Amino acid sequence: MKKILFALLVIFISFSLSTGDVFAMTDSELFSSINVARVSASMIKMSSNSRLEKAAHAKLADMQKYKYWSHNNPVTGEAWWKLIYKAGVRGKAAENLARGYTDSNVVVAGWDASPTHHANLFSAIYKKVGLAVGEVEYPEGKKMVVVAVFGE
Repeated sequence: MKKILFALLVIFISFSLSTGDVFAMTDSELFSSINVARVSASMIKMSSNSRLEKAAHAKLADMQKYKYWSHNNPVTGEAWWKLIYKAGVRGKAAENLARGYTDSNVVVAGWDASPTHHANLFSAIYKKVGLAVGEVEYPEGKKMVVVAVFGE
């Protein structure tokens, strides 16, 4: 009986890992991880913003449609900030991307280790954020992609 239960558990975990269900992060987990990092750095928490969220989702949808990995769309030539502007965001804004991660804390740690991403994440200018998390189908397979758009 124990062997059957163990085999079923292994099958379930294998299936879940292959479909990404067990470790798929959510926008809210990422939002929490961002704020934990900012508070740890003695900064104010970010608030969610609907326009920034709209911009982040537009960026993710663009990456899904054109299957690219870049701040600027290499197919259409559109710059990253144009999607943000089209979403109604005005003022200073920044974009952080991550690909291939399944844990929000690892995403934030990766951004923290990159000087330009760190500067966006911990900027006193940015007090609001919009997030989008989803899969993009690349030639080498599906990858989890994270888009964070920071604003004033």
